[in-house]
Amino acid sequence: MEGDPEKAARKFLSEHFKLFKMKQDLEDLPFLRKTDSLGGCHVIFQQVFNEVPVYNAFTSVHMDKCNRINKIDICYHPDLSVEWRVEKGISGEEAIRIAVETLRAEKRLAGKITTEMVIYPKDGKYYVVWKVAIPLFNPTEEWYVFLDYKTGIILDILDALLKFTGRGRVFIPNPVVALGDRSLTGESEIPDKAYADVVLKDLDGSGYLRGQHVDTCSTPNRAKEQNLIFDYSRQDPRFKEVMAYYHIDEAARYIQSLGFTGLCNKTIKVNSHGDFVDNSYYSRDKKEITFGTWYIDDGEDADIILHEYCHAILDEQVPGFGLNWSTCPIAEGFGDFLQHVFLLR
Repeated sequence: MEGDPEKAARKFLSEHFKLFKMKQDLEDLPFLRKTDSLGGCHVIFQQVFNEVPVYNAFTSVHMDKCNRINKIDICYHPDLSVEWRVEKGISGEEAIRIAVETLRAEKRLAGKITTEMVIYPKDGKYYVVWKVAIPLFNPTEEWYVFLDYKTGIILDILDALLKFTGRGRVFIPNPVVALGDRSLTGESEIPDKAYADVVLKDLDGSGYLRGQHVDTCSTPNRAKEQNLIFDYSRQDPRFKEVMAYYHIDEAARYIQSLGFTGLCNKTIKVNSHGDFVDNSYYSRDKKEITFGTWYIDDGEDADIILHEYCHAILDEQVPGFGLNWSTCPIAEGFGDFLQHVFLLR
């Protein structure tokens, strides 16, 4: 196709409008943007209805540097029809109020709430809706709430965060148990069969070990892998970060699977390479877990990781629980109990 890429793409779609079930004049498909890449360029159009964008209705035309079209991605609704009047509906402010109350988000707002009017397809019908985007913290979340413009009824609530799956190596729970060898010491060579390859769920895609339940942000020289493959052995200090992320995240998911969906449902900060002492602890002020690094680092043992996570769980329920001699035995016993229940599940 000759000429400007946008004009070339529009001409191609117009010539084949019957094949793509579009209007010949493409009046409901305005140009959105053009992006360039090493292989060529990509022209993107957005379907609209009465100048209101249709949610996720994009048509992308991909061409090489010689304007040869080699791929088309189409999300287009040929049967779209909506009856509505601008003056007969709820305001954006009212939509925000309903969405915030529904998510119980008043105390967790992480930034500005935004609204946009869109056409929303659902179950073969089309609705004029307010799309309300709400960012939250503890844990980090972002939700899209779609409310019918006419009635204010919520049609959908969608998780807007992109989440990624990574991989790593860990001990489950430690080499002594995994190998059944009580003679191991801190200087022992640990064979590959002591390690387990695991899936690291719901990473945020930044390359760091950061997700819904765990963030190793307090760890010095923290691990960063853009391909999300954290394949370390115990000689690498970053191995302990993978241990902390995997075991805390799995424990949080296990607890929620039992029905306790609101139990410490937040992001816990972790320092997997703390002081050179034989001690690990949970800081109630910083809401952070720190693992000691004396002789055999505590972060190499899932038992210790889960025990400290239990202190975070208890502190979330009763702030300061375990600080006096009447509650300390309960807190320590609960930590030992839960770590065994989880690892033996």
